[in-house]
Amino acid sequence: MARSYDVTIFKVHYGKITLKIYSKGERVIRIEVIVHNTKGLPLGQVAAGFPPNRPLGST
Repeated sequence: MARSYDVTIFKVHYGKITLKIYSKGERVIRIEVIVHNTKGLPLGQVAAGFPPNRPLGST
């Protein structure tokens, strides 16, 4: 028997970046960002150019 999860996937393509948002009901389950060409980013290819992660709920 196949399981039904009722998950909605939103895909947004912006240039060389794809954003995927997974939601279930009113809640966002997961967000994925896929960069197809890192050489085209102004931050370069190193992850040090990105801001640090913050815990959920912080401002």
